[in-house]
Amino acid sequence: GGSASLPCNITPPTLDDAVALVLWYRGDSGTPIFSLDARNTPPDAERTFVDDTLGSRAFFNRSGAMATLQLQPVKDVDDGEYRCRVDYKRSRTQNRIVRLNVVVPPTEVVITNRTGEPLRNRPIIGPFNEGSSLTLVCKALGARRDSRRRKRMIAQLFIRAACSGSGRCVFAGRPAPHVTWWLGAELVDDSYSSMGEGVVRNDLVIGKLQRSDLMATYRCQASNNNETVPVSTSVSLDLNREWL
Repeated sequence: GGSASLPCNITPPTLDDAVALVLWYRGDSGTPIFSLDARNTPPDAERTFVDDTLGSRAFFNRSGAMATLQLQPVKDVDDGEYRCRVDYKRSRTQNRIVRLNVVVPPTEVVITNRTGEPLRNRPIIGPFNEGSSLTLVCKALGARRDSRRRKRMIAQLFIRAACSGSGRCVFAGRPAPHVTWWLGAELVDDSYSSMGEGVVRNDLVIGKLQRSDLMATYRCQASNNNETVPVSTSVSLDLNREWL
């Protein structure tokens, strides 16, 4: 849903040279997905070709200091390595490699109990007995390919995939999100364990509920980038207090 600009320096090495042909490839394919052909054409009359996988989403911008292949809207299938090949009329061919990582943010977080029962639409849970233990399970869910909702995606170049979290989480975002448990403004758990195939389970275990936990609000938060607002959900605890 966002936009991406893939840079390619097409400036001729010498002043008496000019661009003859620009070709963009994706992955190991030998078939270009975009081309700009300035051979045997007058200035500003170059011929362009755009592969059906890009269609109207692609535009080659030469107006700035650095030429860019612009994609909008970005799709998750655009993720990958791109090669820009530039042929000049006099100088030797040059190739530039760009890595495009498409970030699919988590779209929803769900808190469940230990048995997997969702605590959706239950802002206050319990009552639990003071002194007992409690496990809250958080699941952070990402956009699915077959979802009818519009996917929120951000294209970034050379982004590092990071994964951390706390409690117990299952997610489908890309890259794996940071999933954390908070008590007010205090971070209470940022541990995590990977289950393979991009899945992280995240449990918040409270060993002994205390009086201070009465109406305490625990928030699960998930984020995998610095561009979108983290998604979160929370629950407050009700307690059966012991007599003093």
